Amino acid sequence: PISQITFYDNISPSNTFIANRGGRLNASNGRTFELRGSLEGSGLTLGTSGSTRSATILSGNYSFYSGSLIVDNLNLHIRRNSHNTTLEIELRNGADLFTDWQNLDVRSITGAGDVILGSRTITMWMRDPTDITLNSNFIHGNYGTGGGLNLRSMTLDPTNIRLTGSSTYTGSTRVGEHVTVDIGANHNLPNSHIVLENRAALSLGAGCHLTRGVGLESGSSDIYVNSGSAILEGGVSGSGSMVKRGPGEFKVYNNNTSSGNLTIREGVYTIGSTGALPSGSVTIDPGQILRVNVSGMTIGNQIYGNGGGNIEVSNGYTLYITQPVSSTYFRFSDGGSGSHATIEGSLSGLSTQVYLDNVTFSVSSGFDIRNTAIDIDADSELHLIGSGYKIHTGPIHGSGVVNQESNDIDMYLRSSDASSCTIQGVGGSDFIVYNNTGSSNYVDWTFTGSINGVWVNIDNSVNLVVTQDIEGTTPLRIIGSSSTPGKMTVKGAIPLSINTTMDFSASPAKIDLTDTSTTSLTLTGNIRNSGTINPVGNGLSNVLSITRTGNEFSGTWTVSNSTLEAAAISSLGVSPTVTLDNGELVILTTPGSNATLSLSGIGNTVLPAGGTFPIRAVGYAGDVTLTVYFFILE
Repeated sequence: PISQITFYDNISPSNTFIANRGGRLNASNGRTFELRGSLEGSGLTLGTSGSTRSATILSGNYSFYSGSLIVDNLNLHIRRNSHNTTLEIELRNGADLFTDWQNLDVRSITGAGDVILGSRTITMWMRDPTDITLNSNFIHGNYGTGGGLNLRSMTLDPTNIRLTGSSTYTGSTRVGEHVTVDIGANHNLPNSHIVLENRAALSLGAGCHLTRGVGLESGSSDIYVNSGSAILEGGVSGSGSMVKRGPGEFKVYNNNTSSGNLTIREGVYTIGSTGALPSGSVTIDPGQILRVNVSGMTIGNQIYGNGGGNIEVSNGYTLYITQPVSSTYFRFSDGGSGSHATIEGSLSGLSTQVYLDNVTFSVSSGFDIRNTAIDIDADSELHLIGSGYKIHTGPIHGSGVVNQESNDIDMYLRSSDASSCTIQGVGGSDFIVYNNTGSSNYVDWTFTGSINGVWVNIDNSVNLVVTQDIEGTTPLRIIGSSSTPGKMTVKGAIPLSINTTMDFSASPAKIDLTDTSTTSLTLTGNIRNSGTINPVGNGLSNVLSITRTGNEFSGTWTVSNSTLEAAAISSLGVSPTVTLDNGELVILTTPGSNATLSLSGIGNTVLPAGGTFPIRAVGYAGDVTLTVYFFILE
C-alpha cells in the first residue's frame, strides 16, 4: 500500500499493474509513462516526480480496476475506453485529464484540474445515491471541439451533481433520468446545449446565463431556480414537458419549440419573447406566476390555474389570450411594475374568483361565470368590447371600472356582498343584480360606486344597501314582479343622497329607512315608471326627501311610519297618489296650476302657507283633516 515506482525515462510496459489498496506510479521530470497492459486493483495514485510535470498514458485495459484513481500534478491521457463505471478519477494539484479522441465512461471525475474533452464525450455513471461536486474545468483544449458530458445514474434514487468549475466546452451536456445537475450561482455553462431526459433536472443559480438551448426529451423534466433569476437565451426544444421549480425567476428570451407542457410549480416563468412558450398546455400552481415581459404577446395555449395562479403583464404591455383560463382562483396584474397592463381574452373557465390588479381586462364575447366573483382594484377595468352579447358573473368587488359599452351584465349574488366600482357604458346597457341563493329571502348588495351610461337594475329578492351617496347620470332601477321584489335599505344616521335617475317598476318598491331613528335619504334625480314606492321607517324622523320637481313617476306612494318630504306636488310625479300608513307627507312649496294630489290612509299632511291645494281624498268615506302651518314674519 505504501510502495511506489518511479520511471526516469519514457517507457511503455505491457505488464499488468495491480494496486493492492494503494501505491503510486510516478513519471519523473517531464517523462511519459504509457501503461499498455492491464490496470487492476484500487487506490492507485498516478503522479509526477520532480519539478517538471510529466505525463501518463493509459492505453491498456482498466476494466478490472475499482474505485479511486488519484492523478497528482500529472497530465493523464486515457486512450482506451474500458467502460469502467466504478472508476473515480480525482485530479489533484492542477492535474489535467485528456480524453485523446476517445469517448470515456467512468463513475466520476472530481478535483480542480482541467478535463480536456476535445471532440469526445465523457459519460459519468453514478452508482449509488450521490451528492457530488464536480469542480473540474471541462474544456476543449487543442483536441478539437464538440465534446460534452453525459451524466447518468445507475439507480432509481436521486443523484445530485454540482458543476462549479469554469467550463467552456461547446458540446452537449446530457442529464439522465433521476439526475439533477446544479450549475451553481456563478457558473454559466455558456456554450453547452443541455439535454434533459425524462425525470432529469437542471438547477440554475442566481445570475446563470445560458446562451445555448435546453432540450427536453420525452417525459417531464424539472428546472430549478432557487434564488434570484436565471436567463435562457438559447430557447427550448424537444418533445418533453418542463416543470419550473424553486422560488426564483426563469427568463426565457428565445423560441420554445418544444411540444410538451409547461407547469409552474414554484416561482416565476418569464416570457421574454413572443415564442417563449411550448405548444402544450400551461399550468400555474397557486400563488405562482407566469410573467409576460414582451409587448403584443399572444398566448394560444390552454392555461390551467390549478387552484390559483397569476399572470403578470409588465411595463404596460398588451397580452392576448385566445383560450379560456381554467381555474378556481386566478389573478391578472401588472406584476408591480406600476404600468397599467392590457389583457384581452375570456374569463369563461374561471369557477370561483378572479382578481384584476392594475389591468384592463377586455372581453369580446359572452360567457357564463355566475358562480365566480370578480375583484377589480381601483386601477383596473373590466371592459366589454364590441356589442351584442351578455356576460353572467358572480359578485363584482372592488373600486375599479366596469365598462360595458353596449353589452349587458347579469350579476348573480349567492350571499350578501358589496361593491364600490364605477359602472359605465354606452347605449343604455343593463347591469342586473340577481339573487342566486335559490331562496326568496333577500340578499344584500351594498353599492357605494357610481353609474354612468348603464341602467343598474335591482331584481327580485335583492336589497340595495345605501351607505353613502351614489352618483350617476343614468337610471338606478328597482324592479321585480314576485312577492319579494327588489328593494332599497339606507344604513346609518347621516343624511345620504342618490344623485341619479330612479326608476321604480316593482310593486311595492320598498325604501327601508329603519336603520336608526334619524335615517334620511334624498333623491335628487328624476323619478320614473309606474310602480309603488313604499318608504318605511320606525318614526317620522325617518325622512325620504324628493328635491326635483316635475318628476315623471305615475305610480303610487305608500308612506309607512316615516316622512315623505317633497319640494312640490310635482316632485311626487304626475297627479300623484299618496297613501299614509301612520306616515307624514310634507309639501315644501305651493303648487303650480293643475297640480292635483290624491290622498288616502291615516297620517299627517303638512302644506306651506298660501296658495290653493287641489286635494282629493281617495277611497275614504269619512272626513279628511288638513293641518296647515302658518309662518308669520314680523
